[in-house]
Amino acid sequence: MARAISLNHVTKRFGHGRHTVVDRFTLDNEPGEFVVIVGPSGCGKSTVLRAIAGLEDVAEGELLLDGAPADRQRARDGEQHHRMPVVQALGPVPSVTSARLPRTDWPARR
Repeated sequence: MARAISLNHVTKRFGHGRHTVVDRFTLDNEPGEFVVIVGPSGCGKSTVLRAIAGLEDVAEGELLLDGAPADRQRARDGEQHHRMPVVQALGPVPSVTSARLPRTDWPARR
């Protein structure tokens, strides 16, 4: 199910609030709309995606799913987050073979 995603002036900090990694980020994404987030290493792209996925809390601003605050929306839907490692590299990881990749038994989403 595609959802509307809105981030309004979202800020994320680490290190007890001393290090701001995302500063007043705003995005409106309609259901079915394709969005690409690009930027240099360390600019907060993955942090924004982790916040949308519910893996990070935001310090300030609001994160909305279908117009409702994300934390309440996820609780209402009983959403569970399945976690898998994501390799952010252009080449293969030399120490990992296909035999050692984690097995998933999750149902395919359509």
